[in-house]
Amino acid sequence: MYENLFKEAQTFKRQIVGVDEIKKDRDERVSALRMEVNQIQAQLDKLTSEHAALKVHSKSVNEEYMRLNDDYKTMQRNLNMSNDVRQQAEDHLIEIQKQYRSIKEAY
Repeated sequence: MYENLFKEAQTFKRQIVGVDEIKKDRDERVSALRMEVNQIQAQLDKLTSEHAALKVHSKSVNEEYMRLNDDYKTMQRNLNMSNDVRQQAEDHLIEIQKQYRSIKEAY
């Protein structure tokens, strides 16, 4: 009778040790997964912050590009007008020089 009780106690002991090992293994895996989740969350937070900063930078760069593009177009128009005026002035000067020569030759 004691022998059966002893065998039964040993069986329960082995089962308890087996359950404890399973719990220990599960707890280790859960801890490892929690650490991994925390690392991934930290990476996500960092990337989210960097993404927000890049969006702001992109917006400012695009605004700067649009402003510079408008400035370029305005400068190009002004330069074309300046060249037209210069060309007209040169044409007028050439015309005056021709008139002056013809007057000079007449006298």
